[in-house]
Amino acid sequence: MDAVLVATLGAEPQVVTLATNLLMRQSALARVVALHTDAQHPPIDRALPALHTAWSARVDLPPLTCAAVAVTDMLTPSDFEHFANALFDLLNGRSPQRIVCTCCWPAGANLWC
Repeated sequence: MDAVLVATLGAEPQVVTLATNLLMRQSALARVVALHTDAQHPPIDRALPALHTAWSARVDLPPLTCAAVAVTDMLTPSDFEHFANALFDLLNGRSPQRIVCTCCWPAGANLWC
């Protein structure tokens, strides 16, 4: 069974790399998927290039897929619902095989929306 890390990219792109490093100590990862809000707005406009730069510098990391969700930020219940639906679609419909999925949410995320 393939192991996949699904992470949310926020202002601190090193969190995705750190979570990847920690999980790779336990088992191999087939890939990492980083969901993020609109890359034209802060902080993603800086975090996304930084994540790509860090990833390209390391040959030992699994393939990285960055998936944009069409919201500017996670500020309203509607934003969160749109983001959650994108996550559900990713987990439910994108992979024909079974996967072991670890989700990494930022500690400060407004998950109460």
